[in-house]
Amino acid sequence: MWHTLVDEVVPVEPSFSPLSPQRSPLLTALVLDKRPIFVVPLTDVSVCEGDVVVLEPKISSISSFTATWRGPAVQAGRAQVEVEAWNDDGRPRLTISKAAPLDGGPYSVVAENAYGTSSSLSFVKVIVRPEAPTAVVCERIGRNALLLSWSQGARGGI
Repeated sequence: MWHTLVDEVVPVEPSFSPLSPQRSPLLTALVLDKRPIFVVPLTDVSVCEGDVVVLEPKISSISSFTATWRGPAVQAGRAQVEVEAWNDDGRPRLTISKAAPLDGGPYSVVAENAYGTSSSLSFVKVIVRPEAPTAVVCERIGRNALLLSWSQGARGGI
């Protein structure tokens, strides 16, 4: 699925090893770990319907990187996405100006540079505001008890 974490590394071998003529696993790991790092990853967000949603991770990278956003509002074209090449301490941002129930779900940002790919994942929960009840019924049950029931108003097909 598209919202699974993507942490890939491009295999890069050092041209020399100062420790010995053989390959050093520690040195190779240091060379391979030049992919973007999420200093502040995405966090799960709960918002009310109509509120503004801002997802803004902090990414560190030794070389310029690109950030790609995925999620329900991105695919539907309802989100404003800042996509550009960033240097160290980049903060790509995704903004949903008025959250709708259909905007809830998983969101991910994939950061990619010449050395590999890293990703962060969060879930946006949109809390729907209830509408006024439409048919309120009050029934007497027993001597000192009432049963109050109502039906919820329709939300325009949602």
